[in-house]
Amino acid sequence: MVEIFKLFAWPLLAGTLLGVALSVVGVHLAGRNRTVQVLNSAQGAELGSLLVIFFGFTAGAEIESLSPLHSLFGAAGGALLFGFLSQFITSSNQSSRTPLLLSLWIFLVAATQLSIALNPTLEAHFSRMLLGDLTTLSNSESQWISALTCAALLFIAKNHNSMLKRTFDSAIFRVKRALTTETEDVFILVLISLSTWAFGFLYTCAVLFIPTSLLSLGRLKNSALHFGTAASTTFIAVPIGFVVSLTGQNIPTTPSVVVSLVVVSFLALIVLDLKKRSY
Repeated sequence: MVEIFKLFAWPLLAGTLLGVALSVVGVHLAGRNRTVQVLNSAQGAELGSLLVIFFGFTAGAEIESLSPLHSLFGAAGGALLFGFLSQFITSSNQSSRTPLLLSLWIFLVAATQLSIALNPTLEAHFSRMLLGDLTTLSNSESQWISALTCAALLFIAKNHNSMLKRTFDSAIFRVKRALTTETEDVFILVLISLSTWAFGFLYTCAVLFIPTSLLSLGRLKNSALHFGTAASTTFIAVPIGFVVSLTGQNIPTTPSVVVSLVVVSFLALIVLDLKKRSY
């Protein structure tokens, strides 16, 4: 068992660090009511990655000859394109933005399935990008993902106050101006595309929204406590889910992590409630 953990130490570190970064970003996105926009961005990343492989294969290249970076650039392009399109829909259609955003998401899902139907060899890549699996990353990929995530965490820490102000403006005062800067937009979309490419759509959406949405049930008045608990929950839940998937038989990694996130988030709520009652 120790040898197995040594083998997957880097993928686990990368998944945990990226999960923590996304859980903090998820607090902001949920506070700004941008859940559907994120779904479109992540689905766009999935479609963009598949289309790069699809057109490369159509042009005569073997799938094995395509560098993983090709699909990563496709994921980033798809996330940026449909992320900014979703933001345009949000800013220009206040009354019907949710149906329009959902329509866009349905279109992206249909386009993804159509590309797979036209090229069945994409099925394996689609499955990995949908469900994800921490064990499929190589050590070298995990190492540079970990390095990029550390830089992302530094960016989040440096810009925490300005990001928090925009989140409060949206959640409390319903400010109709742009809720993000262009730099912040690009940063968030690139982070989503990186996570979708490396760990899958399900993992990305889970670490973004499960901790913050469940912790919101506790109505934490201290924003620092909410951010810290969301990050801590993810930091604990991801390794637990990973360990469970390795020790169990035929237990996929990402669904195990999702269940772990739910359980640990509820346990965190119970602990916080007990501490509140003790005062």
